[in-house]
Amino acid sequence: MSDLSQRSQAMCRRMCRVVCRLAIAVLGLTLIAVPCWPAVAANAPEPDSPPPPADKALATIHVRPGFRADLVAAEPMVVDPVAFDWGPDGKLWVVEMGDYPLGLDGAWKPGGKGAPGGRVRFLEDTDGDGTYDKSTVFLDGLTMPNGVLPWRKGVLITAAPEILYAEDTDGDGKADVKKPLFVGFGEGNPQLRINGLRYGLDGWVYCANGWSNGKVKSVATGQEVNLAGHDVRIRPDEGLIELESGVSQFGRNRDDWDNWFGENNSYPLWHYVLVERYARRNPHIAAADPIEQLLLPPNPRVYPKSPQEKRYHTFEQSGRYTSACSAMIYRDSLLFGTNGGGKSKQPEDEIRHAFTCEPFHNVVQHNLVFDQGATFRSQRDPAEIEHDFFASSDRWCRPVMVRTGPDGALWIADMYRYMIEHPEYLTPEGRDELKPFYRLGDDRGRLYRVYSEQRRPRPIRRLDRLSTAELVAALDSPSGWQRDTAQMLLVWRRDAAAVEPLVAMLKHGENPLARVHALATLAELGVLEKSVALAALGDAHPLVRRQAIRIAETWLADHEEAAAAVARFAKDANAKVRLQAALSLGASASERAATGLVGAMAASVHVSPDGAARCDERLVEAVLTSAHKVNVAVLVDGALEASLPEIEVASTEAARNAIRAAYLGPLISTALGTGEERAARLALARLVESRDGKYAAWQLQGVIALSDALERHKTNLAGFTDKDAAARDALAKLVAAARDIAEDGTADVALRSLAAGVLARAPDDREAELDRLARLLSAETPAAVQLDVVAALARGRDAKNAARLLGGWKAASPEVRERMLDAILARDAWLPELFAAIERGEVAATDFGATRRWRLLAHKNEKIRERAQTLLAAAIDADRAKVIAKYAGAVELAGDAERGAKLFAKHCATCHRLGDVGTDVGPNLASITDKSPKSLLASIFDPNQAVEPRFRLYQALTVDGQAISGVMASETAHSITLVAQDGRRHTLARSELEQLQVTAKSLMPEGLEKELDVQAAADVMAHLRGAAEAAAGAGSR
Repeated sequence: MSDLSQRSQAMCRRMCRVVCRLAIAVLGLTLIAVPCWPAVAANAPEPDSPPPPADKALATIHVRPGFRADLVAAEPMVVDPVAFDWGPDGKLWVVEMGDYPLGLDGAWKPGGKGAPGGRVRFLEDTDGDGTYDKSTVFLDGLTMPNGVLPWRKGVLITAAPEILYAEDTDGDGKADVKKPLFVGFGEGNPQLRINGLRYGLDGWVYCANGWSNGKVKSVATGQEVNLAGHDVRIRPDEGLIELESGVSQFGRNRDDWDNWFGENNSYPLWHYVLVERYARRNPHIAAADPIEQLLLPPNPRVYPKSPQEKRYHTFEQSGRYTSACSAMIYRDSLLFGTNGGGKSKQPEDEIRHAFTCEPFHNVVQHNLVFDQGATFRSQRDPAEIEHDFFASSDRWCRPVMVRTGPDGALWIADMYRYMIEHPEYLTPEGRDELKPFYRLGDDRGRLYRVYSEQRRPRPIRRLDRLSTAELVAALDSPSGWQRDTAQMLLVWRRDAAAVEPLVAMLKHGENPLARVHALATLAELGVLEKSVALAALGDAHPLVRRQAIRIAETWLADHEEAAAAVARFAKDANAKVRLQAALSLGASASERAATGLVGAMAASVHVSPDGAARCDERLVEAVLTSAHKVNVAVLVDGALEASLPEIEVASTEAARNAIRAAYLGPLISTALGTGEERAARLALARLVESRDGKYAAWQLQGVIALSDALERHKTNLAGFTDKDAAARDALAKLVAAARDIAEDGTADVALRSLAAGVLARAPDDREAELDRLARLLSAETPAAVQLDVVAALARGRDAKNAARLLGGWKAASPEVRERMLDAILARDAWLPELFAAIERGEVAATDFGATRRWRLLAHKNEKIRERAQTLLAAAIDADRAKVIAKYAGAVELAGDAERGAKLFAKHCATCHRLGDVGTDVGPNLASITDKSPKSLLASIFDPNQAVEPRFRLYQALTVDGQAISGVMASETAHSITLVAQDGRRHTLARSELEQLQVTAKSLMPEGLEKELDVQAAADVMAHLRGAAEAAAGAGSR
């Protein structure tokens, strides 16, 4: 179909819609959904199924037994809906992305623009019968808008590159004020743009990054933030903007208690455990991933009603999550009873209900969320056996947003498109096949609501008509929308008459949700007295206590009483309260706050019945982010002693050692980084103190951590002990003991590994110690110890370490050899030794594998690249189409799945999982039953033809010269985490990075043709398809 023909058809459809709307407005016609089938050229392919008209839509919708669905609105009242929200006046605001996927003119390209066609409209119930009967386009001509929040007299809208405010000042229903508030958001793929706009309990508005990135500027203040790797929160009226832990793709939503949740395509639900402002506080530690995945492994199953569709661009195929979006927690009691409203006395008794849209499979999935320590766990509701909670048999149905309505029902926006995948991520085959259908359905859209057959939805209240006293009373409601909106209105009105009833509700209200909103509203109004806030710390509900701690945090710096009060909660019975207390205490420099943090250390340890001890990683993170110059000496001492009155639980040696192992290293790093050398020396004195010539694992681990911290500060153990003869002598004894442990074949394997780490950092006789380590690379040494020896040798710059590593090559296992190669490939200066070993025949070219060969053949250094091409037989053919053509015959060959399984384990399992084999670094291959052999072949031999952002290769160069490659798993203000091809996670402090760049390449290498001939390719494909079909069959059963 020609571009002119497509533009003509688009123009005709728009004219038809204009005429229809004009007739409706002028003549008062009843809205009837009439199919508006676009004309197509005579030779154009037809879609595989026609769209049912709107009045037949409910016949295609399956909901869980005991529930029913209503069609609330359809075309022409709504078209292409992607986001929605309700205003205090009952209006339903809807965002329509009419220009998806490539602009109205089809001219959109990454980094460019197509003709805008986005709209914001509002629906009204003009006669009060509970049904929307009027639709008004408020603002159009937007470029791919995707979020809306009613705000004061208008609405906030996300439409990259802006978050803007729009208002109708003359009452005609059209926006005559359009004011950008924040600018500079990335204008990439429309699926990956700034979105969200959710009001938090703290009065901030939260947005999901969408992988958009960008250098964002506040128009009001001029403040700029770099959005890379983060979500964001804003205060629209003041023009404030702050980074938040991220990145969520479409939707960043909270539960009733201000726990925030997100998602991306393959991960349908996660919890944000660590808030960014805490994670960035201590730059001397590498903060852990701030999110907790609640549904693993990636790409969990979905249970659709519709036939499976063909997919092109990734391996996450039909039957599994691949387009997860709008993950949210239901915030009312209508669907599931009081648990959904949060009225249970204790959080551990509360069952939360999560819903995630999966538009490719035409479903909304329901999962149960249970309290678990500092975070949550989740599982699919067993009541939904055959199909998901909401599932359509119509392939055009595309649920893209799900929300809790003011009436208590579950509301769903159905964008209603024949094709939901974006062309940017299609293979050439997919683009050719689907191009006629890119915009099919752009004249349609539906809104549904789902509710229990036993409980009808409530009428939607007009909160804008309530008095101040009535708004305060409205906080006592199971409806999350009503509580949030009432809080917003109270904050905007700033009526002094609200204070007394709010305080009364906080002190005497029976509903803990009402109490927490009263507390938050008083704080936002700036009228919360310290005495009232401190009294709220004693609330019967732990999550009201947690909110009181968050508010009290702002006073801790200069309020001793508040610090002492919060410190008591570091040992609260509730893990989420303990976590918040540990995070908030970092705002205080008082001795009582420091002692409270020592108490949190004790509370973090758990001793199992068999006597083993471990620390809660999340609480450890909280304490470490709160460490600073003033309190670090107290914390180091607390970790060393593990015997203060606050540590009643640490009654066993195992518990004390667990505390030391978890906290000492990062605290030493903090001490050195903040100039508190005295605390580091105190730690060293205890680390080198033996018991009858023996040393515990935590002592060896502590010496390693101290050495690494010193090196980050441009010194070492030798320099640190240079003027302290006693410490130097004691350290020498520990090194001697480590030498004995490392060489003792009967010693504990974990202890031997730590001893190897100590020897690699020995301050004296380094050459001799490194040679001694190299001798451990032998068949007599357990593989686990050898791996740690390799890691120990890899950390040094000395080029001789390459020879030391290769000296153990002949006796090394495949896994140890892979680690040796990775260590050598990470340092350019070590490559000559490797090339010499290849020339001598000691290392074979076939030992490299596709990934490591590709790293050398595509090396940025021309001399290295040329030598690699000579030694490794041939360069990788840059013409991937030529390679695919060469292997086209594999499609017709009969593959041997058994041989393919062995080849998969050797060449693919380092990155991909299939069943129980492999790792989840690249896409999960569990469901590729509908991937054509031709498309599968292209994915294997041309992995860079369509690379999703989350699988792009990052290359980091550290200040000590190591090169580390992998996909970005997470990043905070002070650290990044890369996952290498073998699944190993590398968390690097930003201070360790000399360079970090993202490539346009996939982590999967080109050049598998060097490992697989045509028959082998057929075998691998046979295994992939056979295993995937078996998994799909088992899943459906």
